[in-house]
Amino acid sequence: MAKPLSLPLYERVSCKGIMIRRTLDVTVFCLLLSLLAYRLRSLSNQGFTWLLAFLCESWFAFLWLLNLSTRWNPVEYKTYPENLLPRSLGLPPIDMFVTTADPVLEPPLVTVNTVLSLLAVDYPAEKLACYVSDDGCSPLTFYSLVEASKFAKLWVPFCKKYSIQIRAPFQYFSAKSLPPVDGLSGFELEWKKMKDEYEHLCRKIEDAVHKLMLGPHSTEYAVFKNIERDNHPSIVKVIFENKEDHSSCLPHLVYVSREKRPNHPHHFKAGAMNVLQTRVSGVMTNAPFMLNVDCDMFASNPKIILHAVCLLVGVDDEQECAFVQCPQIFYDALKDDPFGNRMTVPFTIFVGGMAGIQGPPYAGTGCFHRRKAIYGLPPNHDFDIKDCKILEERFGKSTEFSESVAEILFGSGEKHFPCDISSITGSACRVANCSYENNTCWGIEVGLTYGSVTEDVLTGLRIHTMGWKSVLLMPSPPAFMGCAPPGGPVSMTQMKRWGTGLLEVLFSKHSPILSAFSTKLHFRQALAYLQIVMWASRSIPQFCYNMLSAYCITTNSQFLPKVITIALSCIRTIDAEQMPCLLRFLLLSATQVNVRRIISQIREHLKFLSVPNTHTLQKNKLKGKLLVDNTEASILDALRSSLQFKSILCQEILKELNGLEKPRDHKIIDIWLLVLLYTNGESMRKSIEKVFKKKVIEGCIQEVMLDQCIYGNKELAKEYFLSLLSLSEYLLACKEQKARDFGIYMYTLLFEEFADTYSRQEVLGALVTHVGSGVKSEVSSALQVMASLATKHAQELIPLSSHINGILDYLEGLTVENLHKVYEVFSHMALLARSSSDCFGSSIANELLIIVQKQHHPAIGQVSHPDLKYKKMGLIGILKIVSCLGDASNVTLSSPFQKSNTEEALELLETSLESCKQLCLSLIFFYDELTAILESRTLHTVIVDWIGKHVGEFESIFLSDLDGGQLPSRNSYCGLEGELWMNLDGEISPICLNILPLASSSQSACLQFLPANFHLLSAVERLTNQGSLGGIDALLGCPLLLPSSKYYSEAEWLSLTGKQKQIISLCLYYAVNWLRELLNAFCTQVAGRFEFTSQSTKEDITLKLLKRLRNLVFLESLLNHSIRMCPVVLPQLHLQVEHCGSTLINQPNHVGNMEKKNEPKMTHECTSPNKRKHKKIAKTSTPGTDGKLHQPTLMDVLRKAGVETSQEMTNEVSSKERTSASVDRQSHVFNESVLIEVSPPAQALESQKFRFRPLLLECFSILTFSKNHDSCCSDPVAELPLYLYLIHDLHCKLDYFAAPGKQCSSRSLSSVAFTRMTLDEFLSKIRPLFPSLKRNLDIAFCSLKEGNETCQEHWNIQSAAAHNPDIINLVPSKSSISTMVYKEVLHSFSKMLNLPEVQRNKSVLSDLLEAFQPNETLDAGASDVQPCPSPGTIEYSYLGACSFVESILHAACSFSFILASEALFTLESAVTSVLNVVDKLEGDDVNIQSRFNQILPFLRGKLGSSAQKLLKHKWDDENLENGWKNKGEIVQKILRIHLEYTESTADLLDELACTILPQVSCTTMAEDEDYGYPTLCSATFLSWYHVLFEVNLTVLDKLVKEVVHLEKCRPGFQPENVHTHLIKMQKNVNVVVALVNMCRTYDKVTLHAMAVKYGGKFIDSFLKAFDFLQVHFQMHNEVIILLVKELQKATRTIQTLCSEAKGLKQTAITGKIPATKRSLERFLFRVKALLHTTSSGCTFWMGNLKHKDLRGQVVSSQAYVDDRNDSIDQDPEDVDPPVIVATASGNSETD
Repeated sequence: MAKPLSLPLYERVSCKGIMIRRTLDVTVFCLLLSLLAYRLRSLSNQGFTWLLAFLCESWFAFLWLLNLSTRWNPVEYKTYPENLLPRSLGLPPIDMFVTTADPVLEPPLVTVNTVLSLLAVDYPAEKLACYVSDDGCSPLTFYSLVEASKFAKLWVPFCKKYSIQIRAPFQYFSAKSLPPVDGLSGFELEWKKMKDEYEHLCRKIEDAVHKLMLGPHSTEYAVFKNIERDNHPSIVKVIFENKEDHSSCLPHLVYVSREKRPNHPHHFKAGAMNVLQTRVSGVMTNAPFMLNVDCDMFASNPKIILHAVCLLVGVDDEQECAFVQCPQIFYDALKDDPFGNRMTVPFTIFVGGMAGIQGPPYAGTGCFHRRKAIYGLPPNHDFDIKDCKILEERFGKSTEFSESVAEILFGSGEKHFPCDISSITGSACRVANCSYENNTCWGIEVGLTYGSVTEDVLTGLRIHTMGWKSVLLMPSPPAFMGCAPPGGPVSMTQMKRWGTGLLEVLFSKHSPILSAFSTKLHFRQALAYLQIVMWASRSIPQFCYNMLSAYCITTNSQFLPKVITIALSCIRTIDAEQMPCLLRFLLLSATQVNVRRIISQIREHLKFLSVPNTHTLQKNKLKGKLLVDNTEASILDALRSSLQFKSILCQEILKELNGLEKPRDHKIIDIWLLVLLYTNGESMRKSIEKVFKKKVIEGCIQEVMLDQCIYGNKELAKEYFLSLLSLSEYLLACKEQKARDFGIYMYTLLFEEFADTYSRQEVLGALVTHVGSGVKSEVSSALQVMASLATKHAQELIPLSSHINGILDYLEGLTVENLHKVYEVFSHMALLARSSSDCFGSSIANELLIIVQKQHHPAIGQVSHPDLKYKKMGLIGILKIVSCLGDASNVTLSSPFQKSNTEEALELLETSLESCKQLCLSLIFFYDELTAILESRTLHTVIVDWIGKHVGEFESIFLSDLDGGQLPSRNSYCGLEGELWMNLDGEISPICLNILPLASSSQSACLQFLPANFHLLSAVERLTNQGSLGGIDALLGCPLLLPSSKYYSEAEWLSLTGKQKQIISLCLYYAVNWLRELLNAFCTQVAGRFEFTSQSTKEDITLKLLKRLRNLVFLESLLNHSIRMCPVVLPQLHLQVEHCGSTLINQPNHVGNMEKKNEPKMTHECTSPNKRKHKKIAKTSTPGTDGKLHQPTLMDVLRKAGVETSQEMTNEVSSKERTSASVDRQSHVFNESVLIEVSPPAQALESQKFRFRPLLLECFSILTFSKNHDSCCSDPVAELPLYLYLIHDLHCKLDYFAAPGKQCSSRSLSSVAFTRMTLDEFLSKIRPLFPSLKRNLDIAFCSLKEGNETCQEHWNIQSAAAHNPDIINLVPSKSSISTMVYKEVLHSFSKMLNLPEVQRNKSVLSDLLEAFQPNETLDAGASDVQPCPSPGTIEYSYLGACSFVESILHAACSFSFILASEALFTLESAVTSVLNVVDKLEGDDVNIQSRFNQILPFLRGKLGSSAQKLLKHKWDDENLENGWKNKGEIVQKILRIHLEYTESTADLLDELACTILPQVSCTTMAEDEDYGYPTLCSATFLSWYHVLFEVNLTVLDKLVKEVVHLEKCRPGFQPENVHTHLIKMQKNVNVVVALVNMCRTYDKVTLHAMAVKYGGKFIDSFLKAFDFLQVHFQMHNEVIILLVKELQKATRTIQTLCSEAKGLKQTAITGKIPATKRSLERFLFRVKALLHTTSSGCTFWMGNLKHKDLRGQVVSSQAYVDDRNDSIDQDPEDVDPPVIVATASGNSETD
């Protein structure tokens, strides 16, 4: 086809340096031969390793010979496309083919970019046709191409107009974050327009992929209806047709999907190419030349077709060029290409060598074919066109295709495309049928060859065997660029396919070995093909050769002998006396090359320490021998001295240990190596401590290993005692529980093994130091060690008591739990001192009692210390001694000189009780502690009898007799009428609880310890009655004597005095706490704790408990309402046990001090027995005029706690004045319904909840009771108030465990029993409640979704059944209760998911997740996760729980923003829990970790899309609950989630800050303007602004850390990586500039303050990356200068903000100015230093700016003088940041 031209179209040249390369290749081959000769000569004297090495090296020599033959004469082709311009009208047509097979693995957007790059090449459009073969028959691919054709009408003219180099849109727009600034304003506008159009195209395609939206033209897609991927007819559709036959138009664009049937072979890509590349294109356009590319390889050189045409038409003989192959180059391979995906060496060296023989092989993509060669004819071959039968046998039965074949083989070659290709799609469909190839030569002699999955190599080999040649085209820039496999698994799959296909070629009839002798294939070309097809087989000798080193180390053999190898082999066999010398030689000979091997061998073979035999130990002790041989000490000394002088060894040891992951890989020597390194010096101690802690936490260093180091080796380890002690101190101070547990064990081991006085004093001194640290976890662990030692070694601790007494100096700061441990230590020692005859009268016993008595007895210790906390400390000590002395297992001494243990215990109890009677809180604490002792220990019967006698006074103090269930007489109490409330036993009730009489009398203080007294009474009853409470079961149903219910009407309430209102509130308060204690006591009878209760009794108790719970909800609602109307400071009914370091009772002026000062002392009447009649008479009397019910100083404390109270309720203010002052405020109260709302934020009572008696965990068993007891209807919502009460309390207890290191709130209620419970015990008790929580959540959510109010009659009947008073204005509120149940359950679920113990305990975690599974099957929700986890696994449960939460989130979007946001936060907690669980998985859980990693992206995507849905959802006013006011914090959380879990945080930030937010800030938002985000409005604008600033700063911090880390690890980035990081940094700068510049149009001071604050922080973070910018400034100076200039726009605005804030005295901003100004100055001088130190020709100077305000107006009154000399002396904080000017020419400019 070549025609003579005046100028050549190409040139064939030899590569430069060919002689040098040949010389080097021959030299290497000679060296290989010499090595083989050496091996062969020594083979008889060596073993298997030598023979294996010889075989492998022989194979390498053979491969090198093949390589030498191939690379002997490499050539290059230079093309001259400019010489084609004179004959542009005669350019040949080109058919272009793009193949794709799977829209999932090969996304449609990738295919679209490839097609767009081909449509935009520099070649006449009328001579091009683009075919897309879709082997997956996907409507999504067709839809994408249709939309791409529309975009191409804009894209192609744009590329050709401005000569765009990269014409794949995704690559072009990702390479430049901003359009080039070249002064062409028109180009910038078109660039932005084109980018917007492309982003619009991407969104449409992505929406189609996710939502299966196939476009508006349904008729276009009718053919795809009910299509199966592997069973469908042929589809040929012309997407675009160039009917005008004009270059300015687009090329033809045709979609092809060949027919597929299950019974017909498809031959993969070869079959698709034969249909598309030859038959369909032959029928439709029939171009003489064809280009085929894969769908992921775009044209990166727009002139590539011109380059290829130069070779195709420029050859003198068509035989010289059957096809033109371009190399495969990839744009996104991994750094340093670890998997060889770029294939740089094969294409640059190997294929270049083949180009000098017969040409490169066909690579399957990026290839220009001559159609005649594809048709299977040899070059210059004559074919009889008249023989139609031959044509049909060879090419198939198609007249149209036969004509096209004839035209190619014998036509003139000057073919033009037909103007109307749409009319011949029917013929194209026929040749695309799967049966067309039957009985033809397709796949054998015609088209691509079948028979191998590597059809490209096989087809190229067939073409070369026919005598054709090929050409390698390597233009600059590269012709095509493709997408490399993303990682190892994909690369391995691809390489496996290649290897399989090449082996199929090697062992087929097309083998190059046979072809070299039977075809026209050149011999050297056959050798080159042989090297290609043997590519997979070479892995076997390579693997064997690589494994030789490991094999030799394992078997102690060698194939490259060295001195170090011989020395290392002697470690196992050398005598013990010589071992130290050998170790010194090895360690001192260590270099960078062999240090790892030396350390590994020593660790592997040095086994000199172990636990000695017990018999040997005893024998050696008898003989007086040392337990450890001197040789072992010499070995340790040799190791220590060698490590001291070789730092490389220390680093390698740490690296070696860090690299070990499994516990079985660790040895005893590892502990000694760490101890030796720790002993040697201070410099590495921190690193060693971190490694030691890491190994302990991972379970690699275990207690048994420490035993083997120390037990029996005391003399050896004595020298390293201090190092071991220091490591123990470090571990005990760690936050991780596992590390502290190991530290506890180390302390115990050191104390037990090192029995000398000095060592034990050091151990005890270190423990006392831990106690003094004040860190709760550290103090608790240290005291745990002390308590353990006191239990096991009390006798040995007594002589060392002076060293332990130091703990007493820190008692004031200890928690109750730790106080127990302290006194346990001293109690054990004192008990031993008392029981031992030789220790009789020991000072430790006397000293302990004196200490406790001083802290306890008011006559001794309370004169100078009136604070309650000292009495609490004494009580704990006394009761701890009592528990030890009174323990039934202890033997009592009988001595005339000493009281028995029981007598001493009783005396202490009586003394404590008498002391506590002076203060209610101390008595309450005494009762609670005594109850805890009874439940945890078995005390002597004498002590139990004493306690029972004391609690027997309960009846005489608190109970009154009834006559037929009624009061014998009706009396008035302070003017209040009494009434029996909540009588569950009816007429048979013999007693009632005297609350009103006691509350209105001078004995009101008795009611404070009523619950604690009953708590102790129930404990004694269970102890003496085998766990049953049958003796006191009348208390469960007995009524309560309370003020009459009539006082809750409006008229009666307003008529009451202030004192009477206080009495009513207190009565309700005491009744509430009485019911709480009843629930605590009697829930143990039905919760399975005790098994001595009959079934009928359990049922009766269950019914009463449900009624009592309804009573409790009823009373708390009334109490809440009463306190809201008449504020009252409630007395504290239990001494709150602190959960965080400080407690409320430790604060000044709190309950302890106040009660002591102001509380009326308890008289003998209140405590003496047998005064029941007197008390009945006393009930009718009226209290004195003082009426002191509360301590006035409590009001101050309440105000400090944040409680809104009225004025102090002192006796000087008369009740009439108090009533008249509050009438106006209370007049509206009782004419409205009181809502039963136990929502904590709405309750006035919540601020005083810490004073209540806590509920025990047994009460939660009520949640599992049947909900149908005495129900009038099937409405389950009516039971929600009861369950909400318990769920809220459960939430409070979860708060206690959720953040143990943080400050406690009033919600974290705790009791003595609860604080001593571990989290594991707590979880085991609440574990059965998980399904109940889910059930109540479902009920509440259904109620909210339906929106109907609850059955009022149901509530009234239930209330009446519980004998609640009939108060008509007390009604339930369904919406608020259901809302709170919804919130409380989700909060509890979130907290439990993120408890570390739950995440570690897979059983509890599984039960929790299983309880919150969706009601429907999970298959539909988890279909996007492939492979889907198996049911029953943790990851499957996580998917189900997340699916359930997501479902209620979507449902809540229809009626409540608050509820939808709560569900979103719960979903975030679930995803966070998954991340934490993955982090906690050990190395052995690789399979589980991989399964979690499969679901994590899915869950993160769901979370991000859910957050986006909430932000973009249009919320109605009624769904917003009072509009957007006070919802800024919620919106911030949602926006943070959206930004964190989006695919590209940087891109989203750029869009929001640079596009969305400026529109809102510059315009006044109308109601219908949401800019895509309805949640963005004037009320939430500052929240959005704040979050964008914070997240942008976080993204920059991560980027800076990544840059700094990578720069340290691998100095000198690859240029493309540097550019990528700079582009990311540019996006961050764009965001901060956009945010700061909003201050110019937004005048809010808060906004300006944020800009100043976060702008300064951003500059600080940016400065951390300046070293990175300086290193790469030479190569990327333009980008860096642009980056700095862009950031300067923000710094100018920040400076102006600072200046204006100073002038206007805006204190919200001025406090942030100094730090920001320092950042600005540092930024200025760092930029100056950067430009000054680089040799880029850039200049820098500083000049003063004119002082302008935010609107750009000059501030004349403060204008600066434009004189450099005058500006030198000015204060830097008062001068605007100077202008930074950097130019390449050296000229300076001012702004």
